[in-house]
Amino acid sequence: MISDQELDEIRAEQEKYMPSRVTIKRRTFLGPPDAWDYPVIAQHVPARITPGLFGQLRQVAQKLASIQAYTITLHWDQVIRDSDQIVDEANSAVYEVRFARINSSYQTATQVVAELIV
Repeated sequence: MISDQELDEIRAEQEKYMPSRVTIKRRTFLGPPDAWDYPVIAQHVPARITPGLFGQLRQVAQKLASIQAYTITLHWDQVIRDSDQIVDEANSAVYEVRFARINSSYQTATQVVAELIV
C-alpha cells in the first residue's frame, strides 16, 4: 500500500504529461422537441489526448460507419460524464465522451474514451 504523500506525488507527476488544455461542456436538456445546450463546466483543464490504435465500426442509418476513438486523460478528480463534450483549446477539436473509465481508490488520473465529432 502507498501513503497519501506518495499518491499525491504520483498524481503531480502524472499532470506533467498533460500538455493540452481543454474546455469541458455538459450536455443539458432544455425541453422538447430536442432542445439541448452545452454550458461550460470547466476551462483550461490539463489533458492528454491520445488517438486509439484502431477505428471502431458502428451502425448508423443501417450502414456501418467507422469512428476513431480517443483516450483523453484528465486530472485525477475531474468530474466527467458520458455525453460531455471536450474541446481542445489549441485547435478547437470537439470530442464527445462515450464512457469514462471506472474510478479507483489509488487513481492517478481520470480517463475517458471519446469520439472526435468536429
